[in-house]
Amino acid sequence: MTTAAFSIEMKLAEIGPATKGTNPREVVVAIAPAFGKEMNKTIVKVDHALVLREILSGIEEQGAVPRVIRSLRTADLAFMAHGAAKMSGSGIGIGLQSRGTTVIHQRDLDPLSNLELFPQSPLITLETYRAIGRNAAMYALGESPSPVPVV
Repeated sequence: MTTAAFSIEMKLAEIGPATKGTNPREVVVAIAPAFGKEMNKTIVKVDHALVLREILSGIEEQGAVPRVIRSLRTADLAFMAHGAAKMSGSGIGIGLQSRGTTVIHQRDLDPLSNLELFPQSPLITLETYRAIGRNAAMYALGESPSPVPVV
């Protein structure tokens, strides 16, 4: 018996500089400079395409609208997420590093403060990434979700 690996291809088309959104249901996901380019898997070898798909699906499940931007100024997770929140019409953003570390941020918080931080990327499952997307969407829609459980 063998283990089968599932992979999906990810095509990200860069269409120009990101602008500030106006949709109050929008959640912006800022990916790291190398995400899906020079690096295609997290630290535990999960395809970036699968990670991003789960986050975006979680956002959509709650009725929010996802938008992906690439951070070109920094790969620092806190500043990527804070920048995403400032670009988001709802004021909620997610930062996603190539290694898989993730954070949910809000525009009016200090860059090193956040709503939820997921620093242990080796322990984050695809189900957790989907839950991260769901919680970000709930924050965007004015709800107060319970924090995503972490190991």
